[in-house]
Amino acid sequence: MSFKRNLSPDVYKSRKKIYSNTGNSSSNNSTSTNISPEKNKDNNDSTRDTKRILEHLHSIFPVEKFEHRLPSIIFKHQLYSISKNKTETDRQLQELRNRDEIRYFHLGIDSDDFDLCIVFTRDYEQHVIKFNKNNQVVDKFLNVVFKECPDVFVSREALMKFQIGDDEISQLFKAGVLTARNLGSWWISIPGAGEFVKCFLQGRKTLLQIVKKSKYGEILQNELETRKLPKGAKLGIMYHIHDIVGAELVNCIYTSSGRLIREKD
Repeated sequence: MSFKRNLSPDVYKSRKKIYSNTGNSSSNNSTSTNISPEKNKDNNDSTRDTKRILEHLHSIFPVEKFEHRLPSIIFKHQLYSISKNKTETDRQLQELRNRDEIRYFHLGIDSDDFDLCIVFTRDYEQHVIKFNKNNQVVDKFLNVVFKECPDVFVSREALMKFQIGDDEISQLFKAGVLTARNLGSWWISIPGAGEFVKCFLQGRKTLLQIVKKSKYGEILQNELETRKLPKGAKLGIMYHIHDIVGAELVNCIYTSSGRLIREKD
C-alpha cells in the first residue's frame, strides 16, 4: 500500500497553534498538527492544502534553539512527506510564490531540486531587517531587488539596473543577503544560514545511521520519534523525519503498527 495515501491521519496527531505571519511559533518537535479543513480561515483559497502543510512545518522549526537568529526554514521536499499529490503541491507552491507569500532559496547542500528551501516572505524580511538595522543598502535591496527579482539568484545586470554598484554589492555580501554563485551572479541568501546547514547535515546523517543500524535496517516511525539526536542536531527528530522521507532517502511502508521506515537499497 502506498504510504502517501494514509499519511495524513498519522502525521496530524496533536493540535498546535497555526502559523501567523507576525512571528514564529515555538516547537516541541512532536508529531504534526491536526489542522482540520473546516477550521482553516482560507477554505476558499486554492492553496489551502499546501499552506496547511507549510504552517505545520513552520511550527516545528525550533527557532528558540537558534536563539531566534534564523527564520523558520522549510525544505521543499519536506512537503512531499505529507502531501498526497506532489504535482498539486508544486502547483500550489508556485501560486504562493506568485503571490509573494513565500520565497525559495538555494543553500548549496545538493545540486538538484532537493536543495530548495522555503521561507515565508515576511519572515525573511523581518529576519534581514533585524540583523541589519539602519542599513540603507539592505533596505534598498529588500524594497527594490527582493521585490522585483523572484528567482533564487540575481545577476550583475539586474543589480546595475537597480543602480546597485560594486561597493553596494560588497555590503550586501557582508550583510549575508547575497552569496557567490558564479561570475556575474549571486544567490539571494538567508543571513546566518551556515549555522542551519551545519545542524541540518548533522541531523540528517544521524537519523540515516539510526535507520541503518536498526534491526533489518528498518524501524517504525513511532519508535524513531523517541530516539535522541546529538546536541548539535538542533532541528529535532520530526524535522529530520520529514526530510529523509520527503527526499526519498528511505523507503516507507505502512503496517498495522504504523509507518515503517526502511533503509534504501
